[in-house]
Amino acid sequence: MQSKLTPVSTMVGGFWTALLLSNAAHAASDTKLNLCNEHEQNLYVSVAYEPEAGSPFMARGWWSIPTKECSEISFPLGSDKILLHAVSENGALQWVGDQKLCVNVYDKFDFEDAGAQNCAEEGLETRGFKELSVSALASLEPGETPTYKFLPSDAVKSGSLVKICNDSSEDAYVSFSQKSSATTSTLVDGWFKIQPSKCYETLRRPSANELLLFAQSSSGHMRWKGDVALCTDDYDGFQFTDAQSMTCDGDNQRWQRFRKIDMTSSSTDFEYRLRGEDAQPVRSIVKICNTRSEKLYVATAWDNLDFPGQVVSIGWLNLEPNKCSDDLAVNGNSLLLYVDKDDGEAVISGTTQVCVNLEDGFEFGNSTAMNCSGEDLTKLGFASQPIAAGAVRIDIP
Repeated sequence: MQSKLTPVSTMVGGFWTALLLSNAAHAASDTKLNLCNEHEQNLYVSVAYEPEAGSPFMARGWWSIPTKECSEISFPLGSDKILLHAVSENGALQWVGDQKLCVNVYDKFDFEDAGAQNCAEEGLETRGFKELSVSALASLEPGETPTYKFLPSDAVKSGSLVKICNDSSEDAYVSFSQKSSATTSTLVDGWFKIQPSKCYETLRRPSANELLLFAQSSSGHMRWKGDVALCTDDYDGFQFTDAQSMTCDGDNQRWQRFRKIDMTSSSTDFEYRLRGEDAQPVRSIVKICNTRSEKLYVATAWDNLDFPGQVVSIGWLNLEPNKCSDDLAVNGNSLLLYVDKDDGEAVISGTTQVCVNLEDGFEFGNSTAMNCSGEDLTKLGFASQPIAAGAVRIDIP
């Protein structure tokens, strides 16, 4: 996976993991504060305070507060004054105030004098903090920890937005790129889950006049696609800095065809809606059933109709006796199968050589053409079986 350092103002998903401070930090301190997130996305919070009355402000960040949850933090407060700054996970909203202090937008930080910090250093920027009186804050319950709620109505927009809304009847998983038509490299982020009737918002890049988007429904039945070939990681959250020029032959990586959407009609906020009638159905939804009295291990593969000549392989499905797999979205005319038992004896095999990982789950986007020379990788002979369009059930006798 290719990646880059991403500032806090645009941080998403797993990229935050290494940047977060423990909520248990300063657990022995006397002052506690309950911070509650009333926004639809996770929030990332920085706190500043005087360890002693009249001392310089110490600033620390970042704490993560999941949507609709509260998080208790502790700190050595020397006065009644507390300063807070927060940003939504997508960077679109900020909770700010008039007190300007230095923060690190690329990493966790702990500044003893945030007002005197040299903000010209790489990764450091000035942010506005809101000043509060701890004693004036109410508690969720009488006598309990003082509480502050981050309300959407108190936030300010960080700039123009790109909003992707799901008008279909299923959860949608979206990968997208904002880019200028004049640039050659294509940075792609994914995956973002959008529930029906909900929207995902992110900051609009200043020079972006194109939105490249690929989305698929949670069942796999629907896909919103186009003509632009870009590499994705089919299982994990990912950020590829140039998804158009990659080899895209790593585990779980697969080419997908992204839809190009012109954003020049709007110079500020831009909205795109995923409608069920605009989606393309996948050719076949396959269920594989084990009719035997012993456990079976199944690897599958198929010719990818979106990229003729490429064969997608996915495994392993662990099928208990008399059980069926979850639905498998197959965009191909035939299904390739390899099935074996606990002792490794093949139950179904054939002559088409397909790359698999013998020791772990896998997905390869071009499994017949790749060299298949990595650790635990080998090619096995798969048997081919034509499949009809629509719902298909395959019984393993």
